[in-house]
Amino acid sequence: MPPSRGNKNSFTNLLNTFDHAYFFTELGSNIPLKVMEKRASHGMGSPYLVRIPLALYMDYALTNTADDPFYAFEHDFTGNRAVFLDDYDVPPYFTDDLYNFDTQTREFYPNFRHIIIGSERTGTNLHVDPKCTGAWNTLIVGCKKWALFPPGTQPEYLEKLGTSTYSKSPSTYWWMDVAPKLGK
Repeated sequence: MPPSRGNKNSFTNLLNTFDHAYFFTELGSNIPLKVMEKRASHGMGSPYLVRIPLALYMDYALTNTADDPFYAFEHDFTGNRAVFLDDYDVPPYFTDDLYNFDTQTREFYPNFRHIIIGSERTGTNLHVDPKCTGAWNTLIVGCKKWALFPPGTQPEYLEKLGTSTYSKSPSTYWWMDVAPKLGK
């Protein structure tokens, strides 16, 4: 089935060939994914990458009750993680990429592909994309909430929405405390 526009803000049927059940249970179950970077307590040196097998992360994701659970966020597709790219093609709507213009622009953002796997309550705080990528996301399973503001939104308005107040707390708190009041 060809891709279709569900409405002006969504595309459907872009990932029809991806077998997520196989991906989570067999293909990637033993492949470690990054779940955090642990910085040294003295603040010096490079952070230590913490990776756990996908199967272990999935056990955690399905059973955790934390307010701020961690999620897998991997951008290194070398070695045994290269298999994650085998079932994936960039949808035709997104093949033009400014960062592929030349070598210099690609070097500005070399880690441009990510696999992010999260459970309930995972997410990020309100932010502006630090690399200005205009990234697109493909949701494989579940649902994801977004809060988008038009270009030129006044900083004072964003401050009223708690952008600095909630910047250091779990994103879940913003969705529970602020988002329900936006329609009022």
